[in-house]
Amino acid sequence: MITSPNAYWLNFFLKRDINVLCWNYRGYGDSEQGFFENLDPYKSKRDVERVLAFAVNKLHLQGKLGVYGRSIGGITANHLASKYQDLIEMLIIDRSFKDLIDVAESKLHGWQTRSMFKTLTCTWKCFNAHNFVNASNCYKIISCDPLDDTVCQYSNIVSGVSAICAKESYTTREFQTFYQSLLYLFDYERTLYLKLDQNAIDNLFSKLVDTMKVIE
Repeated sequence: MITSPNAYWLNFFLKRDINVLCWNYRGYGDSEQGFFENLDPYKSKRDVERVLAFAVNKLHLQGKLGVYGRSIGGITANHLASKYQDLIEMLIIDRSFKDLIDVAESKLHGWQTRSMFKTLTCTWKCFNAHNFVNASNCYKIISCDPLDDTVCQYSNIVSGVSAICAKESYTTREFQTFYQSLLYLFDYERTLYLKLDQNAIDNLFSKLVDTMKVIE
């Protein structure tokens, strides 16, 4: 939020007379944590609920409330907007992911990744995309970077939200057939993508950006 290039969002809010409350995860900055209290998605959600309670009950903040989450911060921002729909009126998610397992699989190719991730993390689940869709009582914005070297296009929250919305209320046989065809194509494209080396991936994204510029 406060270091370049991420200071953009802080300046964006402050220039519009928006009060900003920043907080550190447990174990970061001056935030303390117990000996067996290592950070995980579930504890971060519990912590941000306490931050919200502090802002409302102790600081007595009034007016409209919004949450912003960048990257891993999307876990807590989506959680608040989904669970406290009577309080949160704006949700901004910036370069976040569907779930942590998707990021792991995009970085470490192979069938062993999912099993290793489940073993090491006790099957962490963030439900980022589901929480974003479920937050139905606020304005919502997703921003992403097609050249993001951490959260690729196959693991970002945009693809997760799109997949959920595409299946919503579409019960006809024709659409289901069409959707299953898309899933097959996307899965095949992802299989081919995972076989590329880093140079090929960089060249692919470079061509993608050039094409987008031409279209614009």
